[in-house]
Amino acid sequence: MAKLPCSLASVLLVVIAIHVSSNTVSTSNTFKYQMPDACAGKAYCFEKGDHYPDEAIQKLNLSFATQSIIGSRQGSDVDEPDCPADSKDGPIYYVVDENGAVRVVVQIPDRFSQNFNVRWCQNEGKLTNDTRHFMASRIFNRFDVECVNVKSKFNVVVLSQEEDKIEIVRANIPVCCKCRYDLKSL
Repeated sequence: MAKLPCSLASVLLVVIAIHVSSNTVSTSNTFKYQMPDACAGKAYCFEKGDHYPDEAIQKLNLSFATQSIIGSRQGSDVDEPDCPADSKDGPIYYVVDENGAVRVVVQIPDRFSQNFNVRWCQNEGKLTNDTRHFMASRIFNRFDVECVNVKSKFNVVVLSQEEDKIEIVRANIPVCCKCRYDLKSL
């Protein structure tokens, strides 16, 4: 009889432990999206890809106040010959937020479109060859010269990582390519 209460206590302890742990375990309703393969390694993507959640966004049934077009905010199209750039205008479907997570940008055709002008260096990095303006024998002995993408932080309306919600995140999107000069220490 002395063993019965001990067994009963063990059973009660196990039941209590199961009950407590089942209350603390929760399933996650968060959605994780991946950047389409065509945009791997980028912080943005103009491609919709195969897994863009059109249905989930349409189900939100969002209505936005009509915003008048402010006009072109695009700068000059004159390329720096030493640091040529490519650019593209249009809707972006994915961004990487400041926390490094891939986020789905809300795009609702004819109702809510988030268009961006993205401009990036064709050859980001250090210049080592003669260019139209620089002759390696002179400039590169005194300066390190490199092409650098300049990024701006934009607020972007994205699909929340929880169901049926939207939120605003900040994303770094390249807006120009600059030629940076650093004087070498002699």
